Amino acid sequence: MKTILTTFILMIMLSSCEENDNKTKTNAEIIKFHAEKCMCCWGWDVKIGNDTIRIDDTIVGETIGYAIEKPIPVYIELGDKEESCSSYPMNMDFYKIKKIEKIN
Repeated sequence: MKTILTTFILMIMLSSCEENDNKTKTNAEIIKFHAEKCMCCWGWDVKIGNDTIRIDDTIVGETIGYAIEKPIPVYIELGDKEESCSSYPMNMDFYKIKKIEKIN
């Protein structure tokens, strides 16, 4: 009986260590930070699918940082487009952030 109870408790403990299926999934990558302070320059380049956008919200700096050596996987929820920089050479749009989470 003691062995059965111990086995049962061990199984419960191990099952609670399994990965959660509801875990947040990566939907974007932070690929670069631009420190230049000019119109449509400053901010983070974010690759979402086949698109690259720029975000200048400091929440990205607080969550991800500024030194980007390799792409950083994230889960991101975009808000409204802030301003269009399509008339500038980099042809990128800036977006507000609703949520960002670094995925390890």
